[in-house]
Amino acid sequence: LDDVWSEDYEPWQNLMTHFNSCGVRGSKIIVTTRQRRVASITGTLSTHDLQGISEDDSWLLFAKHAFKEDSVITAHPDLEVIGRKIVKKCQGLPLAL
Repeated sequence: LDDVWSEDYEPWQNLMTHFNSCGVRGSKIIVTTRQRRVASITGTLSTHDLQGISEDDSWLLFAKHAFKEDSVITAHPDLEVIGRKIVKKCQGLPLAL
């Protein structure tokens, strides 16, 4: 389950009841969240904190989606300046890019 935000315990327990009744013994559910409280509500056994991606990798990801062709940046260098400001504000979070 990716990017879980809800801190409401009851719906999570209802969902887990269904998973527990249909899953194979030993099955695991991977939950990603930005909030430690959500991780604790989901009954997480262990957490793994991920670091954001580098600013260079952030720029490559952003540029790949924002500028379908390299010629756009060449023709409009001001767009690269603006894009790099956006990348900096996203602080290495791929989902924000």
